Amino acid sequence: MAQISVGIDIGSKNVKVVCVEPLQEGYRLVAYGFYSYRGDAGRLRKVFRHHPIRSRDIRINIEDPSLKIRRVDLPPIPDSEWDRAVPWAVKDVIDGEVEDFVFRWAKIDSQDVRIAGKVSLMVFAIRRSAAKNRIRRVRESGLPSPQVVEPDVGALASIFDFCRGAQRDRYEVLMDVGNHLSFFVVMGKGGMIYSRPLSHCADEDLNRQLERDLGLPAEKAIEGKQQYMKEGTFSEDFALDGRLKNTISHFYSRMAIEIQRSVDGFALLFEHRPIDHIYLCGGGAYYRGLIDYLTSTLGIPVSLFDPFQKIDTESFPGDALASRKALFAVACGLAVDG
Repeated sequence: MAQISVGIDIGSKNVKVVCVEPLQEGYRLVAYGFYSYRGDAGRLRKVFRHHPIRSRDIRINIEDPSLKIRRVDLPPIPDSEWDRAVPWAVKDVIDGEVEDFVFRWAKIDSQDVRIAGKVSLMVFAIRRSAAKNRIRRVRESGLPSPQVVEPDVGALASIFDFCRGAQRDRYEVLMDVGNHLSFFVVMGKGGMIYSRPLSHCADEDLNRQLERDLGLPAEKAIEGKQQYMKEGTFSEDFALDGRLKNTISHFYSRMAIEIQRSVDGFALLFEHRPIDHIYLCGGGAYYRGLIDYLTSTLGIPVSLFDPFQKIDTESFPGDALASRKALFAVACGLAVDG
C-alpha cells in the first residue's frame, strides 16, 4: 500500500491537516481537518490524539523571525562546493553566525533569471535552534518526528508548482493572507523567484485596528468583523456599523498599497516583467469584497487559489471542503512536496 503523506500547517491559532495518498498520476485526499487550538500546547495534543494519522510521513511548516529568503547570484562552481558557498553568500542578511543557521536553496530557472557567468539561487536560512524547537514541539504533541520541515513560503511554492505545472509562460503571485503573517510570492516560469512579507496585512492586524477604531473589547470587535464578512453589516449599532466598514475599507487600501510595493519591488529586480495574475489563499482570501477591490485597484486579475485542483477529492462531496479550500494551501504544499 502506498504511504500516506501528512501535511500539517500549525498556525498561531489553528491547525490545518491534509492527508494524501499517491496515485499513478497525482494524489487522492484521504483525510483533512481544520482545528482551533489558539496557541495552547494542551489543545494541540488533543488535536492529534483524536486525529487518525496512521502514517509516519509527517511534514510540518515552520515560521520564525530569523527566516530569511534571498536571491543570490554566484559564479558556477562544482556541486560539492555549494554547501560552503551558499551560507557565506547570505551571511550579511542573517542575524548571527553562519554556523547557527540551517540553509536550503534551489536554482532559479534560466527562463526567469539569466546573468552571464552566474548561477541564480533562491536561498532560505533559518536559525537552527528554531527548527529544533519546532520539531520538539511537534513530538511533544504526540506526533512522530517529521520527515520534512518547510517554511510556509516553500510549501506555497510547492503546491503552486504542482497545480499550475512546470515551465509556465506567465508571472503569477500566490498571496497567503494569514492570521499572524501574510506573504507575497512570485512564481516565475520555472518556480519561485521572489518573496516578500506584507507588513500589517494579517488578520490580527485588522482585529487590532477594529478594537482601536470601534472602542470594543477584542472578542466583540472580532465578532463584528465576522458578522460583516458573512452578512455585510454589523447589526448591533448603526454608528458602529459605519465605523467598522470604514476600518475594513482602510485595511483593504493598506493591503493594496503593500501589494503594489511588492509588485514594484519585483519589477525593479526582474527587468520590469509584468504580474499576470494574483491568487489568494489563507483565511483572509475570504474577506468580503476583497478580491473585487484588489482587482479594481491594482488593475491585475485576482482570484481564489484552489490547492486541491489536482488532488482527487471525490471521497469528500458537498460544500464543507469546497467552501474553504484556500485555507489548506500550506498543508497541501507540505503533503505533496516530494
